[in-house]
Amino acid sequence: MEIRRTKGEATTITVPMLDVSAPESFLTGLTVADEPWYHDGGGWVPLAITDTFDEIGATGTYSIDMTNAEINHDLIMIKLTAAGAADSSIIIHTGSSGDVAGIRDEVMEGNNSVTLQQAISLILAAVAGVTTNNGLTFQDPSGSSNRIEATVDDDSNRTSIIITPST
Repeated sequence: MEIRRTKGEATTITVPMLDVSAPESFLTGLTVADEPWYHDGGGWVPLAITDTFDEIGATGTYSIDMTNAEINHDLIMIKLTAAGAADSSIIIHTGSSGDVAGIRDEVMEGNNSVTLQQAISLILAAVAGVTTNNGLTFQDPSGSSNRIEATVDDDSNRTSIIITPST
């Protein structure tokens, strides 16, 4: 299982423990052993976690609380074992606000170099923006910036589009 969490922000990780003989079934009442490791660009390093996996009620689902310091790594892997359960592992990808900005800045449309953030501003203008020029110009929702401007021929067919996404 792979999950994403924010680097350096305390979190709870929850996982099911599956019956090795019947993997569609969760097992209750287990003592779960964990073997955590982290990776910050070099090799894998053992990670000390102060909490242990505890069952949530009698659900066969187990959780562990990780502190700010324990989750303050780029990549964390926790191997889980218990008698009668299938061995399992969790991969935790952490991200800071810089990582989120990197996703927003990922180029989605190569021809115009439109990033995800810019594409969202264009979609917002088309869906919830102010229109002018008989619907040929779409502005941001406040009406302060043109985002999409269309030119049409005599038959109302689009002949060109100018996009001005937010930056």
